[in-house]
Amino acid sequence: MLTREIMGYAALWVLWGNTLLVAIAAAKQAFALLARANQLRARRVVGRVVRSNGEVGAGEPIAELVVDQIGRQGSGSTPSVLWHDKTYRGRITGGLIEVEGKGVARLAPAEDAIVWVEPARMQEAARCPSAAAFGDTFEAARKVKGAARSVAVPVAVGEIVSVVGELRGEGDDLEIVTAGRPTLLAIDPLRFAGDKSRIVLAYFVPGVVLGAALCTIVALHEPVFDSLVSKIGGLLGFIYFLLVLPAGTAVRDWMREPHERILRGKWVAPAPSAAEAKSPG
Repeated sequence: MLTREIMGYAALWVLWGNTLLVAIAAAKQAFALLARANQLRARRVVGRVVRSNGEVGAGEPIAELVVDQIGRQGSGSTPSVLWHDKTYRGRITGGLIEVEGKGVARLAPAEDAIVWVEPARMQEAARCPSAAAFGDTFEAARKVKGAARSVAVPVAVGEIVSVVGELRGEGDDLEIVTAGRPTLLAIDPLRFAGDKSRIVLAYFVPGVVLGAALCTIVALHEPVFDSLVSKIGGLLGFIYFLLVLPAGTAVRDWMREPHERILRGKWVAPAPSAAEAKSPG
């Protein structure tokens, strides 16, 4: 017979099972990201971009990260466009990189590459540029096909980059040779991974375990599952159960590598200027 006590303890087991799964998954991803960053840093060639496509200060960037998106009309009284990611892609257009103490090395083009840039740069590139751009995009977003766009962050001349590969040759014949899928990093991989892993391992993982422990302590207040305090603890545990899984999903997405980091986004209709607001028309 299922008594209140049996059901209560079973619910706590479910709560702890989910909490530990979320904590273990987050910790595992943090350690994997650190290992990946260490691997990239150990095999990289660092230098400053001096040319792209053979032209000094002109032409295309030496590389770029692109997120293709579809925009849909948002709900609510204020006109808005909600952006949904479709594909993440990177490409290297090729150019010259000055490696300190070695010389200038060539980097060959690659249409399918891994490109890391600061997430803040991608967020900046995804912003609505003007009221006119919002108006045109909003009209397209209201249609069945939606509004298509590509958000691109270039890696330009003058930036310090690192390419995962090997420096070969000498003098004017220096070349950066990559193995497998070419990888160009415009950020320090270990710094990126270390910052995120530190937050997950020092705060998120202990935090979710502590949250479950506090709910359990309140739920086991005497008389267990019968007193008002214990019932409140059970309610808190249920609410915590509903919150911990989405929290784990959010952390998983936040920990993704920069070349596959979820962008999404939302454009909201710009407020009219003071002059427009006073216009009688």
